[in-house]
Amino acid sequence: MRSSFSARRASLRRGWLLAAVMLVLAAMGSAWMSDNRSATSSARQHAIAAPTAREAAHQIGPCSADLAYSQMLPPNGDNVINMRDLCTGNFRQIKTGRQAAVSVPSLSPDGSMVAYSSGNLDQPESRLYVADTKTGAVRELRHLAGAILSPVFSPDGKTIAFLHGAPPDSQPGIYTIHRDGTSLQLVLPATKYDQNQATHLNWTPDGKALIYPEAGIHRANLGGSEPSTVWSGQGFTLTGPAFIGSNGNTFYFQGQKGTSGGMSQLWSCPLECKTPKQLTQVTQQLRGYTLAEFGNSLYYSVSRGPDPSGDTDVYALNLINNRTSRLFSAKNASDITTPLVSGADRRNIVALGDSYSSGEGAPVKSADGKVRYIAGTDTDTNKCHRSMAAYPVLLHEELNHDLGLEFHACSGATIKDFWESFYEDRRKNPEEDPQLEWINSRTEIVTLTIGGNDVSFADVMDYCARQYGKGAESPCKKTWEGAVRSGINNLIAKGSRHDDLPSLYAEIRRRASEAQVFVIGYPRFFPADPPDSCPTGVPVRTFSRSDMRWINSEIANLNDQIKKLAESASFTFVDVFDSLKGHEVCTNKSWINRALVHWKLDPNKQVQSFHPNVAGHKAIVGVVVRYIR
Repeated sequence: MRSSFSARRASLRRGWLLAAVMLVLAAMGSAWMSDNRSATSSARQHAIAAPTAREAAHQIGPCSADLAYSQMLPPNGDNVINMRDLCTGNFRQIKTGRQAAVSVPSLSPDGSMVAYSSGNLDQPESRLYVADTKTGAVRELRHLAGAILSPVFSPDGKTIAFLHGAPPDSQPGIYTIHRDGTSLQLVLPATKYDQNQATHLNWTPDGKALIYPEAGIHRANLGGSEPSTVWSGQGFTLTGPAFIGSNGNTFYFQGQKGTSGGMSQLWSCPLECKTPKQLTQVTQQLRGYTLAEFGNSLYYSVSRGPDPSGDTDVYALNLINNRTSRLFSAKNASDITTPLVSGADRRNIVALGDSYSSGEGAPVKSADGKVRYIAGTDTDTNKCHRSMAAYPVLLHEELNHDLGLEFHACSGATIKDFWESFYEDRRKNPEEDPQLEWINSRTEIVTLTIGGNDVSFADVMDYCARQYGKGAESPCKKTWEGAVRSGINNLIAKGSRHDDLPSLYAEIRRRASEAQVFVIGYPRFFPADPPDSCPTGVPVRTFSRSDMRWINSEIANLNDQIKKLAESASFTFVDVFDSLKGHEVCTNKSWINRALVHWKLDPNKQVQSFHPNVAGHKAIVGVVVRYIR
């Protein structure tokens, strides 16, 4: 129930004043931590990296990442924004030219710009700025009456969102503005939320909404609909920003359990969960945190001791293996924000291919028991079914390269989908660009698995799983042998229709002449010495020994042809044929799914059939990483 108009105006006035005070306190927090040395001495302190900084960075993810944080320098109280390279410990400094409070900075996704706001209590207005991270050039986008809080770049880098704590005679709320200062838009008026609590803002991974903490975590859609609740916050006091992970299935927040005080900690929870998981055990003040670009790590800063003039330690928490590493110690690092790899310098792993690369058979189970793919890849217009458990994601984590990850493998892909947008009737993915578009001069490593759909393996397995055979019977081989052999012949014969491997490999090399390209084969489905018969997964249907041997032999034949062409293109062929040995279909602990026929309950299960599961992808990445290292 909303208050009366006069009470609401009073509440808005309090919210505006509180927002302005918080903006100044953010800078005061930095001032409290400053020592009494000169600005030059302070800069020298920042340049000293912990001896294990590079080693620690390699333990948690991409090394060539920047952390941005604001700092107030003595003796004049000038504010700067520091950009620290996690590999080298080197940092760049952006002079804001402001002695007023400077907000937590936000890096653009390509690392080229940083956004921040600044304001004074004695001058009740704030200004929104962007700065070039290479040149340090600062440009004012807007100045507004009241406080501008929590400016943050959208995932595509084109838009900046912020909270506007405006005076009562203005219109406070959540706003967006184009990075060039045009197109100021009101997303949600402050009458829809409590300004006293909503002091942090972040984007959803798809860029279609903003989330903010307010006695829970809430979502404001850009389309202007009513805000919705992501999580009620029951039993917790939220004390910092909230993030939704890159897979769209997990949220993270800073807060205290209960209302009795104590240190704030970092927590995570799958959407719709009831019991958040505690991620940290800090014993001093948690000063700030952020979720890394690909969602595999959290970076956070903690006061080293109870004395606020002491150092702040910066940590990284690996969300895959739950390992924490201290990266460095810094003076006045009150807020750590947005670790990103600079787009101008970043080198990438580009993971392409079909369902064996996308993770079709390995969706991740959430707390509610549902299986989920990466957000946006299991919709009516996109069925690429990319999984956080797929081997490209595991490979990126395992290598700990100074690289970003471009993950664009797509279930159902054929060679043509490297050249053309995916519009097949049976699997419409109009949102997917041709896979070759992701390869460019910044590509360091390419991984791909492709060819299985071109030789009709999906149709073969669908047919074979519905037969009844044993021993020497070969109903599957008799029906499909000719078509499979013809498909393999077409695959290896160079043509002009963009459906052959020689043309694809040549184009990959043309687009990224210096890249390392790793062509991954397909694993064997059945034991080398299969039983007389084996349940297919379809009720009362069995594979015969003869058909199981034939299917294995055709996979081996396809791999042999792919290997020859890959090596002739100076690519590395990764042989994973035996990667599931002892855990194939028809074994007790299979790492590859049998036919899953419960499509009336879960349509995804039908297409997950005969694909490596989570354990299978772990086995495959174990092979792949040995080739790359």
